[in-house]
Amino acid sequence: MPQLDRMAQQSGSFGNSGVQQMQNEAYRNLGENIGNVSNQMRFQDYTTQQGLAESALNRGQQNNQFNAGLSANDLSRNMAGGFQQNAQNNNYLMQGAMFDAGNNLQGQMFNATLGNNDLTRNANLAQAQGQFNTGALNTNSMFNAGNMNTNSMFNSGQGNAMNMFNAGAGNNMLENYRNRQQNQWQFDANLGNNRYQFDQSLGSQNRQFDATLGQNAYQFGQNLGNNRYQFDQSLGNNRYQFDQNLDRGIWNDNMGWANTGFNNTMNLMNNAYNWAGGGVNATTAEQNTPMNYWQQFMNAGNAAGGQGGTATNSQQMQGNPYLGAWAGWNMFAPKP
Repeated sequence: MPQLDRMAQQSGSFGNSGVQQMQNEAYRNLGENIGNVSNQMRFQDYTTQQGLAESALNRGQQNNQFNAGLSANDLSRNMAGGFQQNAQNNNYLMQGAMFDAGNNLQGQMFNATLGNNDLTRNANLAQAQGQFNTGALNTNSMFNAGNMNTNSMFNSGQGNAMNMFNAGAGNNMLENYRNRQQNQWQFDANLGNNRYQFDQSLGSQNRQFDATLGQNAYQFGQNLGNNRYQFDQSLGNNRYQFDQNLDRGIWNDNMGWANTGFNNTMNLMNNAYNWAGGGVNATTAEQNTPMNYWQQFMNAGNAAGGQGGTATNSQQMQGNPYLGAWAGWNMFAPKP
C-alpha cells in the first residue's frame, strides 16, 4: 500500500519489522473483507432463491387444493341434482298412479250408480204399472163383474205374470247389488295390490338409489384420498429433489465463489508482495544512495589529500588536512 511504503521510506531502516507486520495485517484484513463481501452476497442470493421457491410451491399447493374443492363441490352438486330429479320423478309416478286409480274408481262408481239408477227406475216403472193396472182393475171391476168368469183366467195370468216380473226385478236388483259389491271388493283389492307393488318398487328404487349414491360417495372419497396421497407424495418428492438440487447448486456456487475469492486474494497478495518488493528495492536504493555519495566523497577526499593521487593505489602520501576536513564535513552534513 502507498501509505505503508511511505512509512517504510520515512523510517529510514531496511526490513522494518513493525511496518512489515502492519502491511501483512492490512493485506490479511483486506482479503478477509473481500471474502466476507462475496459470502454475504451469495447468502443473500440463496435466501432470495429459497423464498421464491417456497412461494412457488405454496401457490401450486393452494391451486391443487382449490381444484380438489371445486371437483368435490361439482360432484356433490351433481349427486344432489340427481337425487332431487329421481325423487321428483318418483313423486310424479306416484301422483300419476294415484290419479289413474282415482279415475278408475270414479268410473266404476259412476257405472255402478248408473246401473243402480236403471234398476231403481225399472222397479218404479214396474210398481207404477202394477198400481195403474190394479187401479184400472178396481175401476173396471164393476164393469167386468159380469164378465168375471170370462176374464178370470186372463186376470189370473196377468197377475201371475206381474208377480213373476216383480220377483225377477227384485232378483235382478239383488244380483246387481252383489255384483257391485264384488266389483268394489275386487277393485279395492286390486288398488291395494297396485299400491303395495308401487310402494315395493318405489322402496326398491330408493334403496337402489341410496346404495348407488353411497357407493359413488365412497368411491369418490377413495379416489379423492388417493389423489391427495399421490399429490402429497409427489409434492414431497419434488420438494426433496428441489432441496437436493438447490443445496448442490448452492454448494457448487459457494465453492466457485470461494475459489474465485481465493484466486482474487492470491492475485491481490501477489501484487501486494510485488509492491512491497518494489518498495523495499526503492528503500534499499534510497538507503544506499548516501553511502555511494559518501564513498565518492571519501575517494575524492583521499584523492585530494594525496595531492592528486588516486584512492586505489597503495602509496602512502602526505594528506591535506583541510581537504580531509572539508570531505568529512560533506559526509556528515545534512542533505538538502
